[in-house]
Amino acid sequence: MSENELANCDYFHIGDDLEITRTTRLVSGEGALVNGTIHGHQFAAMVFGDHANHSEWEIDNSRIVQLWIERLVDHQVMYCWERGLITDAGDRIATAIVEFLCDGLADYVFRDIAPAPSDENQPPSDQSN
Repeated sequence: MSENELANCDYFHIGDDLEITRTTRLVSGEGALVNGTIHGHQFAAMVFGDHANHSEWEIDNSRIVQLWIERLVDHQVMYCWERGLITDAGDRIATAIVEFLCDGLADYVFRDIAPAPSDENQPPSDQSN
């Protein structure tokens, strides 16, 4: 589908065709590299189960610290974030893809992993040994 056809679609549902092609856990176990395709674009993202120590590294509190999106038809980079914006969304479709991924990619990738308990909910350890 061409960019003009995509722009004129009445049925504009970003995410209906999301395909995760590869997920690689980082050695630390705290994050994952995720590759996939969505709405005529390919993407690569680094996502984490918890928020970054520096909130400005994430895209809008999404737990995504790196995101690269390329339009497949012409291989144009449509968005790039690496702990800060490098290339802003090139059109409304790229903007919608960024918003869609930010809304749920981390939750999807880490859906089977329980969140780490916070220190305040832990019983005091017995230091008497």
